[in-house]
Amino acid sequence: MKKISKIPIIVLAIFFLLIFIQIIYSMITADRISSKDDRRIGDLRQIPIALEMYFDDNKTLPESLSELEPKYFPTVPKEPTTNQLYEYHVIEGGKSAVIKVVLDNKNYSTLKNDIDGVVSGINCDDPAYCIIFKAEN
Repeated sequence: MKKISKIPIIVLAIFFLLIFIQIIYSMITADRISSKDDRRIGDLRQIPIALEMYFDDNKTLPESLSELEPKYFPTVPKEPTTNQLYEYHVIEGGKSAVIKVVLDNKNYSTLKNDIDGVVSGINCDDPAYCIIFKAEN
């Protein structure tokens, strides 16, 4: 009777274990990307509310998002990866502004409904998600 070597079985088991670890790692990474992008989109929905309140009080938009602290935001939302303020540029004499976030997922469905191209010096091509905020008079 021929003796069966355990080495191929061990190598095969290690191979499948590595594949399993890679799958789990990919799932965790995808969840992190998705949660950061969801946060960025959520921030982009909150910032215009604070901008509208600021405009109501000052009849112009702030030159920087940091001017929204502390009256309109305890802490202004920031890019979750870099902890920097989102890109923001006032246009139309302080009555409108472009706000930009950059998404990690280039296939995020929201990118189909945003502004693309260069807007007032801000590159809004994907994966950037840009909105133009217009203050109500």
